[in-house]
Amino acid sequence: MFWADPLGDDGVTRLRQWWADGRLRVAAAVRTAEGDELLITHAGLTLAGWQELAEPGSAGQAAEVLNRRPDLIWRVGDHGRDAAAGPLWAESGAALHEPWMGYAGVVPFGQVHGHSTVVRFADRGWRVTGRVRQRAAVDWDARHVRVRVGGRVFTGVDPGHGRTGAERWHPLVLPGATLVE
Repeated sequence: MFWADPLGDDGVTRLRQWWADGRLRVAAAVRTAEGDELLITHAGLTLAGWQELAEPGSAGQAAEVLNRRPDLIWRVGDHGRDAAAGPLWAESGAALHEPWMGYAGVVPFGQVHGHSTVVRFADRGWRVTGRVRQRAAVDWDARHVRVRVGGRVFTGVDPGHGRTGAERWHPLVLPGATLVE
């Protein structure tokens, strides 16, 4: 369930203050116990966004640059399905997974994102077909979707709480992970 309640003036002012003084960060990077780096953003970093950042080679570098690039962070594109959408608005599947799956180079890091998912949890249905669906594994109870992309894993953790909350879900836990950026 989605709603269009605007953020009040006090909330907007608070977010702008947090951004200005460094308390608001839109990207983080962790290193898992297995040594993989994961970029964590609200909606995922699209291939076009990564290329615009000069193709950082690690999740830590990508997070560092994203936290300094409000022009890219807030970009909506024509729609969330637009590959030019920023890491707050990109949609799973069309904007995030598909372009990365078509990339001929090495996908430099995995990602953890929310915002949207390639499945419908309510009826255990799919919003995508083709290679995204073929490369996806769903934990329906936890409400996590893992998609294999170029030897990496992009994990979606959007439980679809809406206003009332999901009946069941689990947070994503990364035992032994350390913060990189």
